Amino acid sequence: MTNMTFYAGYLAVSLSITVWVGVTLRRNGRKFLVRTLPDDDLADTINHLLQVGFYMASVGYIAAVIRIYEPLRGAQSVLEVGLPKLGSVMLILGIVHLFNMLILARLRRGAERTTPGHAVHTPAGILGGPYHLRS
Repeated sequence: MTNMTFYAGYLAVSLSITVWVGVTLRRNGRKFLVRTLPDDDLADTINHLLQVGFYMASVGYIAAVIRIYEPLRGAQSVLEVGLPKLGSVMLILGIVHLFNMLILARLRRGAERTTPGHAVHTPAGILGGPYHLRS
C-alpha cells in the first residue's frame, strides 16, 4: 500500500465518522436547545454555529495528524499507523462533544433559574400537589 492510498483511506474514514457525529449532534442537540432557549430561531442559530465549530475543530485535527513519516509496508504497518490516528480523532470528537454538553448544561441551568413561574414536577404530596411554581 502506498502512503497516498493510506491518506485517502484515512481521510475517508475520519471524515465519514466526523460527518456522522456532526449530523447526530445537530439533530439531537436541536431538541435540547429548543427546550433551553427562549425561541426556536435562536436555538437553530446556536445549533448551526456549534456544528460549524465542531467541523472546523475536527477537520483541522484530522488534517494536523495525517502525516506519516515512513513508507507503509503491509497490513500490519497500516494498522499500526492508522488505528492510533483514528483513535485520536474519535477521542478529540468525544472531548469536543463533552465540552459542548457542559456549555449547554450551563445554559440550561441558567435559563431555568431566570424563567419565572416555570412549572416543576415534584412527587405528589410534597408542596401541596404534583406541580408547583418556582419563583
